[in-house]
Amino acid sequence: IDAVRSTSISVGLTVQMYHLVIECWIKSDVKDAIKPAEHLLRELLNRGKTLLPYDMDGEAIGHVNSSFALVVHTLLRMDGEQSVEKANSLIRRIQSLYNNTKCGLDPNVTALNAILNALCHSNDENSAREAKDLLRKMVNMHESDTKCDMEPSTTSFAVVIHHLAKLGDIGGARDILQWMIRLHEDGTISAQPDIFCFNSLLDGLGKINSRTAAQEIEDILTEMEHTGGGLRPDRLSYTCCIHAYARLGDAEKSENVLRRMLDA
Repeated sequence: IDAVRSTSISVGLTVQMYHLVIECWIKSDVKDAIKPAEHLLRELLNRGKTLLPYDMDGEAIGHVNSSFALVVHTLLRMDGEQSVEKANSLIRRIQSLYNNTKCGLDPNVTALNAILNALCHSNDENSAREAKDLLRKMVNMHESDTKCDMEPSTTSFAVVIHHLAKLGDIGGARDILQWMIRLHEDGTISAQPDIFCFNSLLDGLGKINSRTAAQEIEDILTEMEHTGGGLRPDRLSYTCCIHAYARLGDAEKSENVLRRMLDA
């Protein structure tokens, strides 16, 4: 990229060049590789309106969104307030480009999942509401135009379910999971709940410390054990139920669930 920047070379910078180098930094074992990757992404996004004259076709849009997602996910994995703020700063920048029709940059599911991930890193109700609103927007946009790359993936739903359950909004987490199941069954989306979706709900239920919640966990386990499709409870699923009954001091129920796990 430094060579192409030179005025002595007549080749123009392309979005793909940026993406390849950003991806290389992210996947490298170099210490603090996120720094040059983030710098290149900001340089790419700051080109703003000048992106279009280079190669802003469908493939280029995918490269921009993928580069953005790679850097944001990496920053969020690092935790720390500074890294989260850097991720949020990048989100604000790319959203300004999405809103700029002259730029020609549209969001896709890869980029929006990164934004969902960032929202779900915050421990407040506002972020949960924003995450739910964004997920609904993704579904609505996919329904209105199935050709756009906006169809929510399993990850889209999973991060929101996990976030709501972590915040103690079990009703909200349950609603999103059931909504996902309905959307898949009626053919609106191809994504199906995975074990992470269910375990997030089970873990949240297990922390309520009530017999009703413990029984709901056991009912979900029973449904998973007898439902086709290959999605079976794993060790964590059963552990959530065992913990729920153990917190209630119900040793008999805890052991019964343990026996079920061993026999599964």
